[in-house]
Amino acid sequence: MSQHSPEHEALLERLFLGEQSRDDSAARQVLAQCPECRVRWEELDHLTRSLDAAGEEEHVVLRQASSADSQDRVGRTIRGIARELPPRGPSRIAPWPIMVVLAAGVILAISAWSWWEPEGDPPAEVFLGPQTIVCTSPVGEVESFAPFQWQGERLASGWYQLKIQGASPQSDFEWIEDRLSEPAWNPSDELLSRLPTSIWWEVRRFDDSSQLVSSGSGQARRKNP
Repeated sequence: MSQHSPEHEALLERLFLGEQSRDDSAARQVLAQCPECRVRWEELDHLTRSLDAAGEEEHVVLRQASSADSQDRVGRTIRGIARELPPRGPSRIAPWPIMVVLAAGVILAISAWSWWEPEGDPPAEVFLGPQTIVCTSPVGEVESFAPFQWQGERLASGWYQLKIQGASPQSDFEWIEDRLSEPAWNPSDELLSRLPTSIWWEVRRFDDSSQLVSSGSGQARRKNP
């Protein structure tokens, strides 16, 4: 198998680094006559466009902290890395595979970077706080407040805490039922008789270290009080 011309390799490198334009007559002639150069340049040109698109995405993510030229920062970065490669010797491997790997790595890095703020802190919208518990009953207008139920599982560790309050601002009623292992609770008849007509209730799940894992709330009103 014949080896690709070192002069052609050098041309591809200059084109990728922006040191020579594809519109240059010598570059056009080589690309027209050498099928391998055309294939390699198409790959590099595709990666260059992808890098430019990644630069646009980076500009959106970092627009408040970026300078005006940040749109092509990624492209300049990969080209800068390529310029730092050791000088080519007679036995040096063709640079285009290295460029392909570097460019792909930068694109992947930008995809991950887009999830972070300029200072490295995660944006508020991806903060992983306590999850939501769906309270299923009583919700809305009901005949009876019993039983209190929510989506969940029987806990082998940790516990649920149920808090009931009067929904009216004038109400000072509050009841807390703690250390529940089941996702349901039946109040006593005596407590049911004391509950206000409208209630707001909340369920919290804690782990063994008393850290809040999830929470949810519901509101209900008893018919024909």
